[in-house]
Amino acid sequence: MCDSGDCGTGLCKAGRQRYREAVETCSTSDVDVPHCLIRFGLLEACAGYPGRMASVTPAVASGRVLLPLERQTTLLRRQTQSLNSAFESIEALYADARKQRLPNVTVLRGHATISRTIDATVDACEQELITAQPGGRRPREILDAVLERTLEVLSRGVRQRTLCQHAVRFDAPTFGHATQVVEAGGEVRTVDEMFDRLVICDRAVAYIPTGPECADEALEIRHPAIVRFLTNVFEQAWGRAIPIRPENDRRPLDDMSDLERRIVRLLVEGHTEDKIARSTGIGRRTVAEHVGRISKRLGSTSRTAASAVSVTPHTAVCTRRPRRARAVSGMPPGCRRRARRARTGVRVAQPARRTRPARPQVAGSRARSIRSSLASSAITSISA
Repeated sequence: MCDSGDCGTGLCKAGRQRYREAVETCSTSDVDVPHCLIRFGLLEACAGYPGRMASVTPAVASGRVLLPLERQTTLLRRQTQSLNSAFESIEALYADARKQRLPNVTVLRGHATISRTIDATVDACEQELITAQPGGRRPREILDAVLERTLEVLSRGVRQRTLCQHAVRFDAPTFGHATQVVEAGGEVRTVDEMFDRLVICDRAVAYIPTGPECADEALEIRHPAIVRFLTNVFEQAWGRAIPIRPENDRRPLDDMSDLERRIVRLLVEGHTEDKIARSTGIGRRTVAEHVGRISKRLGSTSRTAASAVSVTPHTAVCTRRPRRARAVSGMPPGCRRRARRARTGVRVAQPARRTRPARPQVAGSRARSIRSSLASSAITSISA
């Protein structure tokens, strides 16, 4: 019997002692032979010597034990090759049928289905991977997963381009992720405003969301004309975007000016700071900070703008000394003031009238002040 319950990986202690005895004396007793010696075929009955067993050389024993396994392995290898050839022909048939008969637009439902489908397409990507990611901050676990897949794509020699909004420059983890992608050979650019999420592989298949009301749905598009249209939309935005470079600061002056111009345009259109934050992908507090800097800039760079910035929400008070209104025969003083206001577009503060001290402006009043300032022709270039 064997000393241990399992001697499948070699001989047990008793087996090694009995086999040594059989080799040294050319035979051994067949009483209490360890099972491992029988299993490996190292002992066999001696012809003409009942009750005795002779040793078998390891080369002969291994041939006897391994030969059936090798034959079985060879048979399985041939079956595997045959099945691979069959599935290759089936895959070609499936791809041809999909191109000819299946619809060019397929609705994918469920986050798991969408992720598996996009991952399979990205794994098969050979030339170029295009992605558009609107918004700003992204969770760290998502950034780690995306970085691993992006590095794998770049290692295969695939060109990878990602378009984001300027908001990614204001979030350290997201900007660090973009920098790592650029250092690995990818391309990342940012733009002030952008379309919805987009993935294009080899300019042959594209993925877009169905809409904000269906967060767990996406469209797989294989129609050449639609994919070409989406690629052109991406290229137009890519051409006016600003590259992210590891050696530059994450908030260069050009990006800040571009983002501020976008905020100014939205302010002029009458949007609230909450809507501006959603549109630009940055936080409401960051929008308020930009609005404050823009308001200060308007009050310091242009005398006309400074005079147009209002202290109250609806009234612009001239800070310069008012000139005497042109005298008109038979016109009362009140009419002369109205005529002056109609001619200059600025309400003249009456010197004799006392006004209350101006209260500190909040973000909302600064936004209204900027809208009033931009109405003046002297500063229209700021919002251009």
